[in-house]
Amino acid sequence: MIFRKKLPLKNQILFLETLAEMLESGFSIKKSLEVLANSDAVGAHAENILESYVSGVDFINAIMEEDIFSEEVEVILKSSASENLVKGLKESLRWLNMEMNFKRSAKSAIVYPSVLLFVAHIVFYIILIVVVPRLERGIMAAVEEKGVFLSVYIYLSHHIPVAIVINLLVIGLIFVSFKTGMVYKILMHMPGIAKTLKIRASAMFFTILSILTDAGISLVDALHYATNVKGFEKYQDDIETIQETGIEQFFETLYEDGKYDVVTKMSVITGITSGNFEAAVRNVARKESLRFEEIQKNMSKVIEPLAVALTVATVAFLITPLYSSILNVVFSSMDKM
Repeated sequence: MIFRKKLPLKNQILFLETLAEMLESGFSIKKSLEVLANSDAVGAHAENILESYVSGVDFINAIMEEDIFSEEVEVILKSSASENLVKGLKESLRWLNMEMNFKRSAKSAIVYPSVLLFVAHIVFYIILIVVVPRLERGIMAAVEEKGVFLSVYIYLSHHIPVAIVINLLVIGLIFVSFKTGMVYKILMHMPGIAKTLKIRASAMFFTILSILTDAGISLVDALHYATNVKGFEKYQDDIETIQETGIEQFFETLYEDGKYDVVTKMSVITGITSGNFEAAVRNVARKESLRFEEIQKNMSKVIEPLAVALTVATVAFLITPLYSSILNVVFSSMDKM
């Protein structure tokens, strides 16, 4: 299988936006894909999807085979089904736009900390290349006990390639932490960010439920899709016993686990008891999405202080022990005089 890179976010938006507009205007799927195939941004992918679709593959499966969207968008698209395709495309598009805004907020929030970290790296290598060697030739030459931390710096100043490799390994570890979801799990326990991520997951969960229930799919089947959302996976086992425990208990469990607030809980329970669950879920999905959208606009206020604090802590960890060791060496030399 040929590895295909995910489409850039702006191209994903272009693809779904154009496709939704054309289908809503009465164009067939085949004709819409033929038009998209002429686009420089998404043309190659549209051609591949069109080829699969014409050969008999279901349209949504043809998109999945091309593997150009994130897992979250794929879940929404899979849940849309043929009966509610346009709504699925629009919900996916809305989610991508929120994702775009979220990333913009996050990027703007880490600009200043990134500058600090870059400067810290420069200072770190200046210390290794210039400061430590001069100290070695000077005051430290007469001192035997240099301390562990200072000895490490001396070793790294003699082996700059080793320092660079360690530096790259740390950066790689950070990258792997993001890719494996480890950072997500850590953030889930941090005030402010944890709340934002929970609202984000809740908005996705109810968005999928809204698409499926509007399409006439049973609630149990809809929940099988919706519990693919990150943070809701563990509730898939509860769906198997939902006939015994009741739907109300399923949503009560979500509330008790802090997946949404009491207002959302009351809306859902009221919808279930009144027999108007579809409208209730649709309303909750809209409200949760609006909450997430509002919070992400102020994301820089949450991320920037945290990022600055972590950056300062990192710099302090690298620099403070060094100067503490140097001062210790200076005072030890003075005592011997």
